[in-house]
Amino acid sequence: MAVLGQVTTRTPYYAQRMVLQKIVTHRAMEVPPLYPTFMREIENDSERSFMDIGSYAELGLFQQKDEGAPFAQDQPYELIPAHFDFTTYGLGASVTREAQFEDPLKLMGKLAPMLADSWRVTADVMYNNVWNQAFNPVQTLYDGQPLCSTAHLLSAVPGDTGPISKIGQTFSNYLGAAQPSPEILRQMELIFELTLSDRALPSQRTAAYLMCHPNYAKTWQEIVGSPYAPNSNQNTINTEYDVVKVKGNRYLTNPSAYFLIGTPSFPDGSGQWVITSHKWQNDVWMWYEDQTRSWWISSEARSTFGAVDFRAVVGSIGAGP
Repeated sequence: MAVLGQVTTRTPYYAQRMVLQKIVTHRAMEVPPLYPTFMREIENDSERSFMDIGSYAELGLFQQKDEGAPFAQDQPYELIPAHFDFTTYGLGASVTREAQFEDPLKLMGKLAPMLADSWRVTADVMYNNVWNQAFNPVQTLYDGQPLCSTAHLLSAVPGDTGPISKIGQTFSNYLGAAQPSPEILRQMELIFELTLSDRALPSQRTAAYLMCHPNYAKTWQEIVGSPYAPNSNQNTINTEYDVVKVKGNRYLTNPSAYFLIGTPSFPDGSGQWVITSHKWQNDVWMWYEDQTRSWWISSEARSTFGAVDFRAVVGSIGAGP
């Protein structure tokens, strides 16, 4: 009896009963993944099932020193680390003894590239959930806030009831529900320019992409693509002309949401640090089952993903036209 996920002589119904001139798939194979555009892949400790990325607050400002007086003292201090757990993902299929020979669709030889393609799509769907959960108060970063929030803690350290700010300050990278416009884009740019470190010192980031759903790509391209102010009959200069590249992301579940992000980089750089990390990918195993002589193939990956920090990301849930 056939089992779930098993190719049998009954699987190719039409191919077993008709002489088909050509057999194709409607899946566009070999489409490169989208997530590397927005996320950085980093290494990990191969012997641990989790990954912690620590951080610290730098030194503060110089203090006035009177003649003959001692120096003011300061020291860097540790912050709450970002924590990531690794998860294994996999998929398999099998071919009966009979279907290994009676295989007009040539499925047996196509299963390996199908699994590779399936993982590419799975990775895109899964990793891009970082952006889909960016406003979810349940999916939080090390400071107890979602990726886009009005109350990110600067110098987040453990408190009696949860994370607290050691310096008593917060930072916002969330714009709420706002329609796309040159003014909103400028407001997002200002957040990049006025970004603060954990000591509330200047820590400017550089914007690279305006990421949105393809439904809104045209709107944003009109905003940044014209040297003159859009939606105006005046010859007013468009200050947002060509300031960032518009990138459509079909995996955004909210078609109105959009993000201004930096290039994927290290946290002490000028970009953002939304990351992925892998123990392995496309790890393919093939074997024959002794009792049935069915041929089996499986592929798996062990990965983690998420945001290490909120800086160089500014988001809005958007608003309808």
